[in-house]
Amino acid sequence: MQNKNLVWLNGIVPTDPMIRKKYGFDNIDWIELSKYYWSKYCEIHDGIDLYHYEKVSPPYTNTNKHRVPWTRWFDQIKFLERPENSHYEKVYSVDASTLINLKECPNIFTRTEREPDNDFWGTRDFANLGWTYDGIVGYEDICNYNNIKYDHTRYFAAGHVLYDVKKMLPMLKKLEKFYNDNMEVILEKQNHSVRKGTDQVVFNWLVQSEGIKYDLSLLDVRYQATHFKRYEWDKAADGYLRQNYILSISGMSKKDERGILMKELHELLLNLYPDYIGAVK
Repeated sequence: MQNKNLVWLNGIVPTDPMIRKKYGFDNIDWIELSKYYWSKYCEIHDGIDLYHYEKVSPPYTNTNKHRVPWTRWFDQIKFLERPENSHYEKVYSVDASTLINLKECPNIFTRTEREPDNDFWGTRDFANLGWTYDGIVGYEDICNYNNIKYDHTRYFAAGHVLYDVKKMLPMLKKLEKFYNDNMEVILEKQNHSVRKGTDQVVFNWLVQSEGIKYDLSLLDVRYQATHFKRYEWDKAADGYLRQNYILSISGMSKKDERGILMKELHELLLNLYPDYIGAVK
């Protein structure tokens, strides 16, 4: 029997040396470490396949122009529309800057069965409210085409999205069309005038403008523990790691810290759950 659920792991290495340095891709061991954890997660929980997204397909292969946070959605459309992949019902799109508490993290796909009417499920992003607000305001002129009042409490992290394939494929296609129709304006805002991320602000705007139904409560903050340096997690490391499920390594002042911190977290998890982690290693 073919598995119905897919973890889509975003782990592409940029070709631009400047972007590689800026975002911590000089040493990519952390991508393989994340892939190791997600492969074990898929082994532990039945019915889940893992796909490592590591190559952008045409016409977006110029990743200096078309950033990977955008292309991941466009390539998911292509992947899911292939006949051999038509059996997938739900996809969890997650960044390869993540580790998992393999002992404590439940099956995220079965959790969504509690709220089956949603198009997708995500985690609320409230790590930097000023940054978020500036992004929402900065893109309103092109994104608010239905003249809605944006609900700031519904802002989600684009790096952690679990969606129903049949319900969300039309939305992903609208996102791609919107990107192509407004590419010059989007890239100008992204790289110069607004500079508040890539796809996340636009994606948030479009799902609200289109009235997409989504839930931010089932996958709560434990599914995106982040900004470790800011919250001084190391002062209570055992408790912090035991209580959280998915560790998202971001929010660092120096991007090359990601690999170092992920290795440190990996060692702590091994020490915390020696029997369990050893059993699935």
